[in-house]
Amino acid sequence: MQCFAKAAGAHESTTRVRVVILAGADAAQNISQAAQNVGLEAVWATTAAQALKHLQSRGGEPSLAAVVCALGTDDATSAWPVLRFCKKALPRTFAIVRSHTAAADPQLRLQCFDGGAMMVTAGDAAVETALRTVARTVLSGGEHHCPECGLSDLTGDVLREHLTFHHATHPNGASPTSCPLCATRLQRCPLAVHLMRECPGCSPAGREPPPAPYAAFAWVVARRRSDGAFLLVNEPAAIAGGRPNYWLPAGRVDAGESLEDAARRESEEEAGVNVRPTGVVRFMVDDDVAPSVMRVVLTAEADEDDPLPKSVPDWESAGALWCDLPGLAALRTSDFRSPDPLELFPRVASRALPPASLDTPAWRALEALLRRLTRGDAAAQEELPTVWAAIKATYPGSRDRGDDLRLRKLLAPMRSSPPLERIVAVSDVHTDHASNFAWCEALAASPSCSSSVLLLAGDVSEKLARFEETLALLSSAFGAVFFVPGNHDLWCRKDGSEGADSVAKLERLERVCESLGVLTTPQRVSVGGSQVAVVPLLSFYHASFDTEPDVTRLRLPSARASVSDYKATRWPEPLECGGEPLAEWFDALNDGRAGRAAAQAAGRAGLTPLGEDFAAEEAAAVVSFSHFVPRIELVPEKRYLVYPPLMQAVGSRPLGRRVAALRPDLHVFGHTHFGWDGRVDGVRYVQAALATPRERERRPRSLAVGDDFRPDGRLAPLCVFDAAVGGLPAPRRAAWSEHYSRAPRAPSDTRPAPWVVDHWLRRAPARVSSAEGEEAADGVGDRGPWGGLVGAKGPSPAGNGTQLGAMGRKSGMTGDAERRKRRKAAEAAAVSVEPTGATEAPEPPAAPDNSPEREVEPAVEPAAPDHPCLRHPDPEVRALAALQLKIEAEQSGTESKEEIELKVKMAWLARLADDYCVRVGDTERTKGLFGGRRPWWREEGWHEWYPGRWAENRLLWGEYNEERDGETEMELLRHRLARCRKKSGV
Repeated sequence: MQCFAKAAGAHESTTRVRVVILAGADAAQNISQAAQNVGLEAVWATTAAQALKHLQSRGGEPSLAAVVCALGTDDATSAWPVLRFCKKALPRTFAIVRSHTAAADPQLRLQCFDGGAMMVTAGDAAVETALRTVARTVLSGGEHHCPECGLSDLTGDVLREHLTFHHATHPNGASPTSCPLCATRLQRCPLAVHLMRECPGCSPAGREPPPAPYAAFAWVVARRRSDGAFLLVNEPAAIAGGRPNYWLPAGRVDAGESLEDAARRESEEEAGVNVRPTGVVRFMVDDDVAPSVMRVVLTAEADEDDPLPKSVPDWESAGALWCDLPGLAALRTSDFRSPDPLELFPRVASRALPPASLDTPAWRALEALLRRLTRGDAAAQEELPTVWAAIKATYPGSRDRGDDLRLRKLLAPMRSSPPLERIVAVSDVHTDHASNFAWCEALAASPSCSSSVLLLAGDVSEKLARFEETLALLSSAFGAVFFVPGNHDLWCRKDGSEGADSVAKLERLERVCESLGVLTTPQRVSVGGSQVAVVPLLSFYHASFDTEPDVTRLRLPSARASVSDYKATRWPEPLECGGEPLAEWFDALNDGRAGRAAAQAAGRAGLTPLGEDFAAEEAAAVVSFSHFVPRIELVPEKRYLVYPPLMQAVGSRPLGRRVAALRPDLHVFGHTHFGWDGRVDGVRYVQAALATPRERERRPRSLAVGDDFRPDGRLAPLCVFDAAVGGLPAPRRAAWSEHYSRAPRAPSDTRPAPWVVDHWLRRAPARVSSAEGEEAADGVGDRGPWGGLVGAKGPSPAGNGTQLGAMGRKSGMTGDAERRKRRKAAEAAAVSVEPTGATEAPEPPAAPDNSPEREVEPAVEPAAPDHPCLRHPDPEVRALAALQLKIEAEQSGTESKEEIELKVKMAWLARLADDYCVRVGDTERTKGLFGGRRPWWREEGWHEWYPGRWAENRLLWGEYNEERDGETEMELLRHRLARCRKKSGV
C-alpha cells in the first residue's frame, strides 16, 4: 500500500481527505494525479485485501471520501468485494468503477451499479470531475446534513448537489417531512426535487426551470455515426424503479423551445452527446383534435463519429452509453425504466419504423406553434386544431399510433367519445387474479362504457405492470376514469424494482395515471347536462380508528402481526403502517391539488377542474370516493368478524372529518369487501367490491348490492349517478347495510358471533375459553336466528355454509356430534333465560370471510361419512377423503390434536406433490392445477393458490421465510412435505 505525495502546486486544504485507489500502476498514477488536482490525498492498494484493510480501518472516519476501482483481472484484484463493502458499511463514500469494459457493456454496467458503484466511467477526466464534486461536498463547511447517508456540514447548494450526485443510483431514501433549508412541508415531494425546483434556501442558478404551460415531450432515438449504435441513458434510480435502469434521452419542452430544440438539449443534458434531429417516427397525443399533451419520437444522429457519453451522475441522469442491437437483446425488460427502447430501436434499425422528414410545412408550423404554446401564448391555442390537422394529413398511417399496449392506450383518448350519461363505481378489482382481469376485459368490451365515468376505488393490483395494464384497458373503454390507490396498490417488491418504499410506489402510480389520462384530482364532470362534482380522496388506515370495545373470550394475534400491509408496505420515517401520522400525511395530500386538477382537465371535453374551495351548490351532485372507510359505522361490528382485530386496519378518522366537511350527496368506499348502500348523518355511503374469486364463490350475498352487482348473477359496476333518472339512483339492498338500517349498532355487546366461536374452536381451540365459548352460542342452533343468510347447513367461518368436522379432539367426537351437543346446551340455556320467547335478532349477512388483507386458513379436517368429498367426481379427492376417515378410525386416543392434524395435512400434501407437481412434464395432468379449472383442493376449502409466489401463501405454508421467496410450486410442496414428515416421524 502506498500513499502518493501531493504534487507541487496542487490545491491545499486544512483537512486530509483521502481517496482509495484499486487499480494497476498506470491507471493508479493518473487517478492519483486527478485526486491531487482537487485537493484529495490518494492511497493506492494493489490488491482487494489491501483496499479492504484500509477501508475497514478508516470506516468510521469522515476523511475517507471516495474509492476508485478497476474491475481487476483475478480474485486478488477484483473490485467486487470492495464495492460490496462500501455499499454495506460506507454509505458516505463515493464509489467509482473505472473500466472501459464496464462502461461499454450494458449488462456489466448495471451489475456494477447493483454491486455498489455510484459511477461507471472509462475516462480519467470524468474521474477528476467526480472527485472535484466529492471534495466540494466534504469540505463545504455548512450546517446541514444529508437525510439519506448522514453526511454533515453541508451548505444548502452543496446539499442539493450531493443528493443528485451521490444518490443518483439510489432509490428514494428517508426523506424528511419538511425542508431543512426553508421548513416547507414536503408531503409527497422528495427533498432533492424540492431543492431543485423551488427551495428559496438554494441558489436559483442551479434550479430546474418551471414546467412550460403546454405539455410537450421529445423522445430521442439517437445513433452513433460510426456504427449505428443507439444511445441509452441510465435514468436516476428514484424515477426508474429503484436502480439506474435504462431509457432513451427524453424530456419536456421548456418555455420557448421547439421539439427539435428539446431533443438537442435533453441529449446533451442526459447523455453528454450533441445530436442533430433527422426525422420523426411517432406522435403520441391525448386528443385527436387539439392535443393538450404531446409526445413525439424523433430520430437523431450524433454530431461526431464516436463521441464519449457522460458518466458523472447528476440531476439529469447517472450516465449514458452506446448500445448495439445484440447488447440490447441481452438486457431484460426489468433493466429499463420503460421498455420503449426494446420496441423502438430494432424497428428503427430494420426500417420497419422509418423516419419521416422534418422538412415539411406542417412540421415547421408545428414547431413555430409549440414555441408560442410553451411561452403561454393564449392565441396559439386557437390555432392548434388547424396545425394538428395538417400534421395528420402530412404524416398519415401508423405514425400516429403505437403498436404496443401502453402506447395504444395513451392514444386511446384520440377517438371521439359519446356524451357522458352515468357515473359507475367499483373497488377492489384485484386483477392479479386471472378471472378478475378477465372481468375487466369483458367490461371494457361493453359498448355502454364509452358513455360512462368509472370511479375506481383502489386495490387494482399489487404489481405495477398489471396495474398499468388494467388502467390502460379501462381508460381506453370508459369516457373517463377516476382513481385513488388502495393498500394493495402500495405494496413494495423486496428488490425495490417498483420503488424504494410505498411513497415512491405512489409516485409511480401517479405517473402511470398521468400517462394514461386517468384522473386523480377533483373535477366537475358534465353528465347528461348536469354538472357533477367528483372528488377523489386519498387516505390510509390507522389503528386508533378502532374505538369500540374488543370482543371477549378470544385471544387473537394483533393486527400488526397478522395484516399483510405491515410487511408488504414500507414507509420513510417517521411514517409507519397503522400510525396516525401516516393517515394525516395522506389526508394532507388532498390539499393543494388545484394546479394538478387544471393540468388533468386541460383539453378534455366535459371536465372542469375544481378549485380548493368549490361551492357545492354549483354542482347538481357531489360524489366523493376513497378506498378506506371514513366511518366506523360502515363496518360490521367486531363480534361478527372472524378476525376482530381487523377493525384496526380499515379506516381513517382524518378521512371521516374530510367527508363530513365536504358533505357529499354520495360517498363510495372500498377495502372491506362487504356490499353496502346506506345513509349515515345525511350522507349516502356505497361499496361495490369485486373482491377475490374465492370470496365471490363463498359469500356472494354479503358482496351483493342490488340486482346489478351480484357475484351469483349480473356483475357490473354500480351506478351512482344516472342522467336518465336525473340524479342518484334509488337505494339498493345490501345485506349488511340493510341489517343496520333495522337494528342499532351495539358495540357494547362483546360476545363473538356463533360462527366466530365455531371457527376458532376448530381452528385453534386454545384461543377460546371453553366455558365462554359455549356462552357465546346462547340462543342459536346450527342455523338459529342467523340461518337465512348463512346457507342451508348453518354458519361457517367462511360464510358459505360448508361444514367441516372438528378435527382431532381428544373426545374422539366428530365435528357434527360436538355441534349437536352444543346446540342442545344452547337451546336449554335459551329457554331458561327467556322462557317467554326471545325476539330473534335481525338477519346479518353471511358470516364474513375477514378482509382482503388476511384470510384465516381453514382447518383441514376429517370428512364425515356424508362429506361431499366422498361424492366428488375427481377420484383423487374421493381417495383422500377415505384416507382421512381411515386415519380418524385408527386414532389411538393418545395422539394430540396437532399430531392427527399433521398426519392429515401430510397425506393431502403428499398426494398433491406426487400426483401433480412432480409430473410437471405431463400437460394433461398439470393443466388442471394451474390452468382453466379451479384446483380441487381450492374447491374443498384450501386457500387459493398463487403459483410460484411464496409470500402470498405464507398463511397456508407457515411463517413467511424471505430466503425461500421465489421458489417454484414443486419446491414449495417438497419443502413443506419434508417438514411434515420430519415432525411426524414418518
